[in-house]
Amino acid sequence: MKRKSFLIGIFIFLINHFGFSQTTYYVSTSGNDANNGTTTTLAWKTIQKAATTVAAGSTIEILAGTYHEKIVPLITGLPNNFITIKNHQNDSVIIDGGGINGWGVLTFYGPSYFKIHGIHFAISDSSSAYNWQPAIIVGSTSSNIEINNCSFNQLINKHSTGIALYGNDTTASGVHNITITN
Repeated sequence: MKRKSFLIGIFIFLINHFGFSQTTYYVSTSGNDANNGTTTTLAWKTIQKAATTVAAGSTIEILAGTYHEKIVPLITGLPNNFITIKNHQNDSVIIDGGGINGWGVLTFYGPSYFKIHGIHFAISDSSSAYNWQPAIIVGSTSSNIEINNCSFNQLINKHSTGIALYGNDTTASGVHNITITN
């Protein structure tokens, strides 16, 4: 019985000390969403595929290119196990919402514990039927979102904006702990 308790103790220590398995996934304009995303040659095609597939603690590295898509993460990170979305090896990555209908290009509406790093956001045309089109929206109960070294260029839709914090949840669990740097 002592050995079993000892092994359980070691297992709990390892989980607490090292956290969840941290996997890196890749997205490429030449990828395929049927791939597993675990290497640059087996990259996914869309960021949305990654934003609905990865687990807490994962990193999504986006290879150079322009991505015309709307991204709505359906998963959430955890304290000490953020989900990171970043450009691969300082590649130039543009997420362009031009021609995409919907509120935000990247919309957090509940998911939390995300880091966004080194991404350029654009809305390169004014064809959206929506009167308000932010590049990034953080709303509802999303929290602990870090936006670092991102840029917002070519926001041509006359109602577009860079970042919108939409605190529509009036409880203590509403939008909080949002950090924007550089």
